[in-house]
Amino acid sequence: MKLIEKIQNKTAVIGVIGLGYVGLPMAVTVARKGYKVIGVDVSEYAVTHVNAGQNYIGNVDDDELKELVDKGMLRATFDYTEIKRAKLVLDTRLACGGQKAANLVRM
Repeated sequence: MKLIEKIQNKTAVIGVIGLGYVGLPMAVTVARKGYKVIGVDVSEYAVTHVNAGQNYIGNVDDDELKELVDKGMLRATFDYTEIKRAKLVLDTRLACGGQKAANLVRM
């Protein structure tokens, strides 16, 4: 199946690298749209909180995050090799200095 078809029928897994103030809201938004999302971060705090469905940055709805995690639509990991499962990857690590920036990488 072509990538565009996977996007259209929402079978494409989306990866988000960096689960901070740009990445976590982005991951939640993508999961809310019906895509399974794998979030990768080096922070044990971030990964643990996301997988528990607990917001830690303030601009994500707590109940929505918990619901998405409980439904299996969003999960976090330290293991960057899991990003290989994603068909599209949003890399938010370049967002710094108050500027929201993201890169899209096709896998």
